[in-house]
Amino acid sequence: MDYVKVVEAAYRLDGSLDEWLRGLVETSAPWFDVGLGCFAHVFRVQERGISVDSVAGGGILEGMEPMIRQASESAPIDAVRIMFDAGVVAGSAVDALEPHGLAIPFQRLISETSGGAMRDQVGVVASDGEGRGIALGGGRSHRATPSRSSTARWTRVAAHIGAGCRLLRRLSAGADPDGDAVLGADGKIHHAEGDARHAAESLRRAVLATEKARGPLRRRAPDEALELWTGLVDGRWSLIDRFDTDGRRFIVAHRNHDHHADPRGLTSRELSVVERLGRGRSAKEVAYELGVSTSAVVNTTGRARKKLGLATTTELAAFFAPGGLRSRLSRLSVPGLAGDEFAAGALPPVELDCLSEAEAGVALALLRGATTEAIAAERGSSASTVTNHIARIFAKFGVNSRNELASKLYSAEASAQKLA
Repeated sequence: MDYVKVVEAAYRLDGSLDEWLRGLVETSAPWFDVGLGCFAHVFRVQERGISVDSVAGGGILEGMEPMIRQASESAPIDAVRIMFDAGVVAGSAVDALEPHGLAIPFQRLISETSGGAMRDQVGVVASDGEGRGIALGGGRSHRATPSRSSTARWTRVAAHIGAGCRLLRRLSAGADPDGDAVLGADGKIHHAEGDARHAAESLRRAVLATEKARGPLRRRAPDEALELWTGLVDGRWSLIDRFDTDGRRFIVAHRNHDHHADPRGLTSRELSVVERLGRGRSAKEVAYELGVSTSAVVNTTGRARKKLGLATTTELAAFFAPGGLRSRLSRLSVPGLAGDEFAAGALPPVELDCLSEAEAGVALALLRGATTEAIAAERGSSASTVTNHIARIFAKFGVNSRNELASKLYSAEASAQKLA
């Protein structure tokens, strides 16, 4: 299996989303299609199900995109969240769902859809880091658990699929096709602007590493080849081929780090790291996706944890997990601040009528993850005033940290729901 070929397809961005998806299906077919076809779809997880943006089929499923779309959108939302929100990247669907008691319903669904031919699906679920998932896989007539080496390779390929999807959407929306830098296949810088000028050496090394990965190494040592071609360069850029009119190939560096809709008191790099930790990634996996060192991820995690007042990395990951307290505390309705959103989730409003308007505003900012300094700047007050507000908030709720505050509010809401 040529894994690098799939990575190359992930960065072939000169067509539509449908064309991009078909390219992924074609290049991954040697692994996923064992006679039952293979498929791919780009989707968004919503409260009651998924919304599919694009679908593609290969093998016996080619031309059956409407059926693939219908099957995807009818998948149980709990199963989708386990595969997408919980950070399952590559492997057997039955293996992932069995611990949650959902394997048998899933097998029943795919068996009915395939006329009894399928009993499992093996695949990859990538994330673009901005709310969209990309599923790629194929059916199996029996339960099929991929080897650890295959799972590890597809996990790395998934980082590129997510980055490619994100960049394709940005280019389609009008992002500069010339990028931030243009390099030759030999690593020579032909043009660079903005931050890319200061990262010229990193980009040069990345181009040389990528070119090595695309050579004979891809067949001889696929793990080494994938190790060389990281998900991003310095957590910022993706490298895309561009051909000149005379056929010469250049490599264009496009800014492609993921953006986050709800600002907190963390830097963009810190957000990128903690969001991935929350999705179950290890420090090593995060380092690969962002194209930085593992030690840089560890240091960034420490800074984020300190800013947010969380005691351990486990606590940090739990707080930022898609199913964690941050996502479940969706809206806090308070006097004078009705409708102030915290994050996407499903809980009804929680009343904070024991707090003053100023304290409620600070509490909302705390739960968004803002630092004391950021809250002070936003409210036009001093850090000491904000510190006093925080002390009173904690005292009123009998807690000692923002994580305890979030837990207390969630527990109170859960109790209210049981009594309703």
